[in-house]
Amino acid sequence: MKSLFIAEWLIGMGIIAYRAVKDTKAPPMPGQLLAASVLFAVLGLIAEGGEGAERTAALLGGGLDIAAFMGLFERPAGNQSTAGVKLPANLGAGS
Repeated sequence: MKSLFIAEWLIGMGIIAYRAVKDTKAPPMPGQLLAASVLFAVLGLIAEGGEGAERTAALLGGGLDIAAFMGLFERPAGNQSTAGVKLPANLGAGS
């Protein structure tokens, strides 16, 4: 089972790196990779609980990879925060 978790983790890292390079033309932020690594480490610890726990953790890991591939965890384009964005001074001024 360890090789399955390693494969799932590597697939997840590849998906994260591909999306970051495709969207921003830069490598992914370290926090993204760390969060995914911690998540798969926790799944690995859960898998140590027994036969049923191994299957459940492996399915969750595979499901997370599929969800990342499909982009299910990304923020919709119309719902982005504008906190900290300054508008131009002439915005809204009548002509």
